[in-house]
Amino acid sequence: MNLLLRPAISRYIRHRRYSALLACGFYQWPLNRLIHQFKFGRQVATARLLARWFAPLCSQISTPPEYLLPVPVPASRYWQRQFNPAGVLANEISRWCHIPVFHGWASRRPGKPQHTQNRSERYTNLRHAFAVQRLPQASCVAIVDDVVTTGCTADALAGLILSQRPDICIQVWAIAVTPAPARKHDSRASL
Repeated sequence: MNLLLRPAISRYIRHRRYSALLACGFYQWPLNRLIHQFKFGRQVATARLLARWFAPLCSQISTPPEYLLPVPVPASRYWQRQFNPAGVLANEISRWCHIPVFHGWASRRPGKPQHTQNRSERYTNLRHAFAVQRLPQASCVAIVDDVVTTGCTADALAGLILSQRPDICIQVWAIAVTPAPARKHDSRASL
């Protein structure tokens, strides 16, 4: 289901340049724990479990993407972790959904990590943060990330894609969406 059709999500997730958002659930237990172990504990095998949970969503979309585009990380963060979390997730989702991954489509310049900043700082941080290297020949693509917090990263990347391919359909696929501030403490909240 396209989460942008839910007013409680579309009101706080920036989505001017993409048309669909798919996620397994809110960034709360158990997803927050598993994503943290995956990204910061280098438990890359956790990505298989997360992708398996995501896989049923692939059949719920009316226009499947032709390629998965993982969100790039700065080179310094890649060398620190020795992997790109979005790239690993995209590879695992590809195995379940049979959609090829197009790596190396964009690069990210060094900057502060998005998860350490508030909403307005995220917007500022993303100005000129990315560069598109090359895009696949496709009419529909999905940007893949682990967590969508404000939608700023996905929207910035979607804008760069649209500047080169104005007619392309762009979706965002993530494992989790951060709940709106008013819902963060509501443990009963679910997608």
